[in-house]
Amino acid sequence: MLKKIIITFFTISTLAFSNVVNIEEKYSMFDLKDKLEYEIFEKAYLGYLQIPEKTSEYLAIVDYSKPSSEKRFYLLDLANGKILYNSRVAHSKTSGVETPIKFSNDPNSFESSLGFYLTLGEYNGAYGHSLRLKGLEENINSNAEERAIVLHGGNIANDSYFKTYGILGRSLGCPVLPTNIINDVIALIKNGTVLYIHGNDENYLEESKFLKSLLSYASNDTVKY
Repeated sequence: MLKKIIITFFTISTLAFSNVVNIEEKYSMFDLKDKLEYEIFEKAYLGYLQIPEKTSEYLAIVDYSKPSSEKRFYLLDLANGKILYNSRVAHSKTSGVETPIKFSNDPNSFESSLGFYLTLGEYNGAYGHSLRLKGLEENINSNAEERAIVLHGGNIANDSYFKTYGILGRSLGCPVLPTNIINDVIALIKNGTVLYIHGNDENYLEESKFLKSLLSYASNDTVKY
C-alpha cells in the first residue's frame, strides 16, 4: 500500500500542461473530508488533468472501496467547487456482495472494471435511459464498449431496495445509479466527462497509465512535481 502522498503543488507541465494546481486546496473546496478520502480524490483529479479529450469541468467518481450501504458516487463541479450528487451506486454481481473485491476487463467476467472512462452518448435500452462509457486504460477497462458497460439507473440502487435487503442489488458489470437521479446525471455528464472508478486493487496503480508514476514518489511525505 502507498503511504499518503501529499502533493502540495502539482506542476502540470510534467504532464504536458503549463500551470500549477494545489490539489489539497481543490479537495478542501468540496468539504469532502467525511465523504471521500483525499487519496482517492487526488488520484481522480490527477487522471482528469491528463485526459485531453474531456469537454467538461465535471468529474464523476465511484468509490468501490466502500460497501454498497454507503453513498459512493460523487459528481463534482470542479469549476465551482460544488458536490452536485452524492448517492448510492451498485456494482457487479461477481465482484463481491457488499464491497467489490474482484475487478476485470474480461468480456465474460461479469465483474466491475476500475480506472478512467470518458462518457459518450446517451440512449434508451434494456435498462432505460443509459450512458455509454469509453474505457481509457488498456487491460483495465478498454473492453467497456465491447462489454456494453454503461451507466444506467435501476431499482437495485434505490434507497427502498437497501432498506428492504440491507445491501444494494448487483449488476452484470455496469455502475447503476438510483432511478430518481439517473436522467439528471446523464444530462449533466454525457459526451465528454471523466469518470474514475476506484477500488481495493493493489495491481491497478502499477498498471494505470495515468497513475503509475505516483509509485516512484511513494516514499515521500510531500511531493512536488
